[in-house]
Amino acid sequence: MLTFKAFGDESTGRKIAEAKFYALGGFVGPIEVWPDFESAWKRQLDIEDIPAFESASCAHDPQIAARFADVILRFAIIGHVTAVALSPLRRFQTKIIELLGQKRRNEPHLIAFRSFVQFAAIRLADRPLDEQVAFVMHRHGYGFLCSAIYDDIIKNLDVPWIQRLGTITTNADERLVVPIQAADLLAYETWRWKEDGGTRNTRPAMQKLIASRRVSVLALSTGFFKKLIYNAKHAGTS
Repeated sequence: MLTFKAFGDESTGRKIAEAKFYALGGFVGPIEVWPDFESAWKRQLDIEDIPAFESASCAHDPQIAARFADVILRFAIIGHVTAVALSPLRRFQTKIIELLGQKRRNEPHLIAFRSFVQFAAIRLADRPLDEQVAFVMHRHGYGFLCSAIYDDIIKNLDVPWIQRLGTITTNADERLVVPIQAADLLAYETWRWKEDGGTRNTRPAMQKLIASRRVSVLALSTGFFKKLIYNAKHAGTS
């Protein structure tokens, strides 16, 4: 039974080959919350006199994102975003592929996507066992890969939260699926924050979201990839 929905998006701010970081994340909340959230978001769009919140077009004024962050914080939804440092990933990628043998699953969007899926599913840990979360992802080129990895997680990963995974949609248009705009805000603001050197003071929306303690940020850099390689090398050993 689908009782929660999670909406996700990604950001590198530019072509991924030129970026220092990659971010993917979004928000999860009970199904009944999202219609009211959508209405409030649309009212803010009217106030701002813009047809939709798109991080790239609103980047000239960080206060726009901050005002939409205020809308997010009115509702019983929680956020999670993973920021992947691309330089160490590229540095260790050959070794990761050699050890794990699955290139696509270690690309940044799939590492971050799996983190988002796990985060959303675990939110239901104290709910009745028949409750599940449905995922709605922005329409990007990575969508078909997200579908593939999602199916693979359900079929092959032996963890308690698997039973919480419901349906997935990977071609959502942010102008029609309004909560995707909130996911866009979180992904972009995290990417921008990391690209700027991790100073939240320059990102008022990020300041508000993190201060609320309702958004978690997972940063993956050199230490994570070294640990991944170490664990793969020693898998099955005592």
